[in-house]
Amino acid sequence: MISSRSLVVASLLCAVSVPGAAQETEEKQSEKWDVTASLGPSSTVAYEVSEATWMNVDVSPDGGTIVFDLLGDLYTMPFEGGRATRILGGPAFAMQPRYSPDGSSIAFISDRDGNFNIWLVDPDGTNPRQVSKEKTREVNSPAWSADGEYIFVRKHFVEQRSLGAGEVWMYHASGSGGLQVTTRTSWQKDAGEPALSPDGRYLYYSKDVTPGQFFEYNKDPYGTIYAIFRRDLLDGREERLVSRPGGSITPVPSPDGTQLAFIRRVRLETALFLRDLATGEEWPLFDRLDRDMQEAWAIHGLYPQYTWTADGSAIVIWGEGKIWNVDSTTGEYREIPFTAEVEQTIHEALRFEPDIASDEFTVKMLRDIATSPDGRDVVYSAMGQLYIKRLPDGDVRRVTGDNRLEYDPMFSPNGEWIVYTTWTDAERGRVRVVKRDGSRGRDVVEARGHYIEPSFSPDGSLIVYRSVNGDNIRGRTFAENRGVFVVPVDGSSAPRRVTRSGAAPMFDHTGERIYLTRGRDQKTEFYSIDLHGANEFVHFTSDNATQVVPSPDGKWVAFTERFNAYIAAFPRTGRTVTLGPQVKTYPMARVSEDAGWYLHWSGDSQRLHWTLGPEYFTRDLAETFAFVAGSELAGSEDEPATPETEGLAIGFTATTDKPGGAIAFVGARIITAAEDDGVIEDGTVVVEDSRITAVGPSSAVPVPAGAREFDVSGKTIMPGIIDVHAHVGSESNGIIAQANWRLMANLAFGVTTSH
Repeated sequence: MISSRSLVVASLLCAVSVPGAAQETEEKQSEKWDVTASLGPSSTVAYEVSEATWMNVDVSPDGGTIVFDLLGDLYTMPFEGGRATRILGGPAFAMQPRYSPDGSSIAFISDRDGNFNIWLVDPDGTNPRQVSKEKTREVNSPAWSADGEYIFVRKHFVEQRSLGAGEVWMYHASGSGGLQVTTRTSWQKDAGEPALSPDGRYLYYSKDVTPGQFFEYNKDPYGTIYAIFRRDLLDGREERLVSRPGGSITPVPSPDGTQLAFIRRVRLETALFLRDLATGEEWPLFDRLDRDMQEAWAIHGLYPQYTWTADGSAIVIWGEGKIWNVDSTTGEYREIPFTAEVEQTIHEALRFEPDIASDEFTVKMLRDIATSPDGRDVVYSAMGQLYIKRLPDGDVRRVTGDNRLEYDPMFSPNGEWIVYTTWTDAERGRVRVVKRDGSRGRDVVEARGHYIEPSFSPDGSLIVYRSVNGDNIRGRTFAENRGVFVVPVDGSSAPRRVTRSGAAPMFDHTGERIYLTRGRDQKTEFYSIDLHGANEFVHFTSDNATQVVPSPDGKWVAFTERFNAYIAAFPRTGRTVTLGPQVKTYPMARVSEDAGWYLHWSGDSQRLHWTLGPEYFTRDLAETFAFVAGSELAGSEDEPATPETEGLAIGFTATTDKPGGAIAFVGARIITAAEDDGVIEDGTVVVEDSRITAVGPSSAVPVPAGAREFDVSGKTIMPGIIDVHAHVGSESNGIIAQANWRLMANLAFGVTTSH
């Protein structure tokens, strides 16, 4: 996937309490993002190339000029080859150029407005103009309609996973909002690479046809991963036109509409094929191509775009770093040579000097934060244990002396008790309560299970919690009885299931209903049920909210959307209400500057608390809305509240868990960091405590007395590589198994060897 140069850099603006500061901050925040602006110290590199990677190529309708992309810039050159001219360069990324049918303009994809959209430019690179104006959905792989009126593209859709799926959309070349043409199979099955028949009737495109609704990591290239579909633009009928082992991708119809060029995998090689659209015959034409991306998540196309010449006699395509002219009848080919002057701006990398061997470290990942009703203490889970801190600057201490993993703490309404959940791989989970001072801890739910999200009723007599499924690391046992349960705090009766579905349960202000959230139709629903699981009512629906938390008095609601925290009134109309930052029909305000996690209210419902890493934030309603009693805010209610920028550090410093003793890896092939002759064929690595103390030939490096020795003959040891994206375990519902903790620790601190 091509990496955009338009990565958005977070603004480092900070609102301070001086006259005019808020206005200045708002003005800076409203400035339009400019992808072409400098991002700091940089230098320019320039060099000449005659080969390039993953080049999209097209030929002008008159056959005289080739246009191609190279490192995010557009170039043109004579059809016979030669020195290319850069017609569009600079920091903005430009790719996938396609001549209009009349040759008067070139469509291309660029991030110059901050998102990948369709742009047009004159053939000489002048007069760039924007066609699509998508703000969140990227588009790519442009293809012109035969009349030059519309441009078809793949539009990118994401839900819970970052790479998503595609649909084909069409945009009028004069600029428009776009019209949907095809429908995605799911959120994770891709479709794209549109191409239009010369008579304008048919759309050809490729689609992932592997089974199921989810992306498959282990795809079989010998099977059929992708197929080519043909859609009749007159009546919307579709057919699976080209579908064989090896897959079928990147369709391009011939100028006379009788043949279809496409790409297929032949065993381990990628080749260009032709299909007779009248008879269905298919044959290979050219195989000097690079490997296609059928096994990958290729959101910008499975192979670079290519084209037929206007008379249909040849196909111009990129492969093996070069541009080729392939005779469409005989398959004979010749290189179209080119040279291009590359000029790129390289920004200096942002670097920080890490402390890799300190005796102590700052704990920054605080989870499940809760504030006592009196506002004096905050409790949270860190490093798998519960900690409590006296606000604002008291010491941090363990709540219990337990060796179990501890999660999800919540205070009782009177502040005397904390309810939380535990986990061990051997004994599974429990729901427990403990006094604020750490005494009198006991199980409220004694049966083994996978428990999360406990909280008290307003009178403190009941606890509601959720029993959830296991996972591949924690196992699936003791997870059969799932759902939302209530249990008396005093243990006078067994837990009773209220409902089988819903998440984040909490009592309402009356104690007679339970609030829950769920996903439905790509929206978040916030609803409530009575204590018998009946009389459901949906209070809010939201497009993007990830956490919805009502205040204890039921008058307010806080929510997180796109990482930021918001406060809104809780209107009760007897109908479902839309919840979101753009709502104008009832009071709403954003309160976090950068992001807000673990939203929760003060006991009197007057303040919202949240965290960002180790920082703790508080926002008073009187500081947010002018109509709240005691507010000193002035001015129009339409003016947004200034978000909180100053947080309180509530983390702590912990002692680094360092290994002791000595170990030696003997007999390995060692790749060192030395510039010259940095490979030792028979070497020894000695590690004492947490430090590598010796690296060298085994004949020259003695093994210390008492060291544990490992014979690693036939293996290779190399330094400096840590896999920070290893799918080595799983965490479902926030419970991390003890085995997963150990595995992550080994990855982070262990010595890795490989064959």
